[in-house]
Amino acid sequence: MRVTPRNRIIFISFFVLLFFSNICLAENPAAFLGEVTGDNTNVRADSTVNSEIICRLSRGYKVQVVSELYEWYKIRLPIMAPSYIKKNLVECIRYLEPSQLSSEPYNSRVRECTHAKVLGNRVNIRLRPDESSPILGTIDSNEFIQVAKEQGEWLKIIPIQNSFGWVHNNLVKKYSEGAQKITLETGKTMPADENTTVEGIIKPKFITGIATHKLITKDKDIFLLKADKASLDALNFKKVKIIGKVIQPKSTGYTILEVKIMEVIN
Repeated sequence: MRVTPRNRIIFISFFVLLFFSNICLAENPAAFLGEVTGDNTNVRADSTVNSEIICRLSRGYKVQVVSELYEWYKIRLPIMAPSYIKKNLVECIRYLEPSQLSSEPYNSRVRECTHAKVLGNRVNIRLRPDESSPILGTIDSNEFIQVAKEQGEWLKIIPIQNSFGWVHNNLVKKYSEGAQKITLETGKTMPADENTTVEGIIKPKFITGIATHKLITKDKDIFLLKADKASLDALNFKKVKIIGKVIQPKSTGYTILEVKIMEVIN
């Protein structure tokens, strides 16, 4: 058969279509709640073992899997994942006043930005405060971010919804045990080993002892939190929803929660 320019275009179009069809089939859009099965599991910036490590997760940590690409799961970034945005691409809209920073000596208190509005379109969220570092996600104009701290010309932020990392699929399994939601009442005692969902403000504890942070609900119930200190530090004085396992009931003093999932509430 003579290869005419028209036939050449048809052949090229066919192979391009086949190529992208294979990519779509390889990346399974099915989403589910997963549980990490390995210790110090790497979350990477891309679906290869040579890509940069974003953070590490402990066994039992819950992750939101959004899709699968060959042997890798694409997950929403956990709350402790480092995320940065250029300061000149946002406008601060809410501050934490010095009077609210009760954990700091008076003479070291500063007015800190806690919430900001994005000014540009498709602004990159990066792994480090460096324009050459991997892009973890993008955010559009007039969307809002929560600020963990200022760092030079950059802001370290709570990971946005549209930021992702990759975990090898042999290190994550589907989580089948649904977290049990309990409506709290002041003074109610919960038995140990039950999952519960609570909402409140995270604050640091001055005497750390068994926990470095506490959560105070709107009913003034206090929960001591067992979790990664760096993750909790990033959420100081912010309102959050926590799903966790009760490892010590209130009848023994304060309720202690082993944190499984943390979500910032706007």
